[in-house]
Amino acid sequence: MNDPEVPTERTAVIVWLLADGARLRTIDIARLLGINWRGAYRMMERISRVTPVAQVGKHWQKCGKDGHIP
Repeated sequence: MNDPEVPTERTAVIVWLLADGARLRTIDIARLLGINWRGAYRMMERISRVTPVAQVGKHWQKCGKDGHIP
């Protein structure tokens, strides 16, 4: 996978990982994408607004379509 350069590509990388079952802390996302913690958290807030993703403890993970954590 190439290094994501723009916000759309960074978002796609994280959504792909989460859909595949990854559980990621905000700091992990920031390091993976080469952005700061605040930017990673804002990105995850936006992603979770429109996809079944939630922060459980310190980890972001996908939820069931009904919003329940598997």
